[in-house]
Amino acid sequence: MQDQQSASLRYFELLGLGSLALGVIVAGMQYNSLANSREVAALGGGGFVVLVQFIVLLVSGALILFISRKKSNIAKWIWIVLFVLGLPAYIPQLAKMFDAGFVGVLSSIQFLMLAAALYFLFQPDARQAMKKS
Repeated sequence: MQDQQSASLRYFELLGLGSLALGVIVAGMQYNSLANSREVAALGGGGFVVLVQFIVLLVSGALILFISRKKSNIAKWIWIVLFVLGLPAYIPQLAKMFDAGFVGVLSSIQFLMLAAALYFLFQPDARQAMKKS
């Protein structure tokens, strides 16, 4: 029998996984510019881009599912720390993405989805569900 999941944790999971799906689209749209940059070319070019994207997708997806399904407080705080640490690197990148066009809009939507997921993670029903496990 499946545990009853709080509404906020369901929203967290949907927004988190949705943002990952959107991130795959954003990464695909940026692939050529990323793979052809000098810094990335020195690290292996396109193969390096794909490897990093795969690792980010795998780790982020696992953390989101550990939080929403297993109600792991350790995964919750790892996810929060990674979100906060990623902000200083994300903001300058967002400006470059807006220069590239629609990818900046999609990336902004992705960020807002993650911020909303973070909001739902701290709602009373989500906190209560996390305490029960």
